[in-house]
Amino acid sequence: MRLIDQDDRACVQIETYQPDLSQYNFISYRGHLKKVDDDEERKKAIKQFRETGKNGISPKFLAAHGFNPKEGWDKFDGDDLVILKLVDIVERVGLKSPD
Repeated sequence: MRLIDQDDRACVQIETYQPDLSQYNFISYRGHLKKVDDDEERKKAIKQFRETGKNGISPKFLAAHGFNPKEGWDKFDGDDLVILKLVDIVERVGLKSPD
């Protein structure tokens, strides 16, 4: 049994900031994870992730997910790749630097 089957609660944080923290934006979402079973939605998510990766995420990220970083982002695909989405958001908390 996967851990997600036992407890699907999750917290996702998105952040942007300057290295010296002179400007920052943080937002956290609490909700539940749900496996994407719809084939079209799944393909769209994989394509979007692959394109985002090509445009700014190190290929070293691929190694953490079982892919060979030397093969690059075009190899980020596969039937065994599990795609999850955050649903039933119960809380949003944001913080930004003073203007």
